[in-house]
Amino acid sequence: MNINKFLKEKGYEIDQKINFFGSVDSKNKRTLSYLIDEKYIKKVNTNDNIVFVLCNDELKDRVKKPYLVLDNPLVFFLLYNEFSRINNSEDRETIIEDLDLISEESYIHPKNVYIGKNTRIHPNVTILSDVYLAEDCEVLPGAVIGSDGAEFKKISGELYSIVHNGKVIIGKNVTIGANTCIDKGLFGDTIISDNVKIDNLCHIAHNVRIEKNCIILANSTICGSTKVDENTWISPSATLINGIKVAMNNVIGLGSVLFKSTRKNEVYLGNPSRRIK
Repeated sequence: MNINKFLKEKGYEIDQKINFFGSVDSKNKRTLSYLIDEKYIKKVNTNDNIVFVLCNDELKDRVKKPYLVLDNPLVFFLLYNEFSRINNSEDRETIIEDLDLISEESYIHPKNVYIGKNTRIHPNVTILSDVYLAEDCEVLPGAVIGSDGAEFKKISGELYSIVHNGKVIIGKNVTIGANTCIDKGLFGDTIISDNVKIDNLCHIAHNVRIEKNCIILANSTICGSTKVDENTWISPSATLINGIKVAMNNVIGLGSVLFKSTRKNEVYLGNPSRRIK
């Protein structure tokens, strides 16, 4: 079922062809998005991929795209959840290139997983659907890859969990430590690039992007939609809040809580983190 037909059946007639539900940062053409906070108006108005917006009455006059006013535009997520459940058509058999490197005590979802050559999966690892692992990787015991992230919306006084339709894409020669969790993307993908080393007990949230040659040490948390550029060192128990950009060649010190985006070749320490070099 296409999105326009689905919306029409729910009583929402939209005179634009819609291919995707998505956020204000969507990179997919012909996206239906939502607006509940004025700080995102510029992104809505300048993102050519967004062709229709569900919004509040008080924000409608500032939206330059075709819009539909809803009492609660978070109804977008109820629609998205239901559409996702009835229209999840991708269903490919899992491919494992080197089966002898997969522990019998691990769980690999039978659909929509790819595990490349010379990639070793240790006992008690869980790999859920929509995960791509390239060659020469190692996943240590207890890691979980591909679970839904924490995305909850309050709609008419009730909390709803939002379906995650993205993937986890992991590059070559990546190590994922024991009991580390990597969430799949919400609308886009969670991406771990080549030669990244992730220690034990780390949490990589939905839509995070980690570029090449980064080291992420024990008990670190990288919150949703954060980008970590190449050659960055994240020390034990560091926390990076959602949506920031960490520039290349940074060092984030022990136990730091990073609230703001950074520039190249800097060192940060403390809570809240401050640049010390």
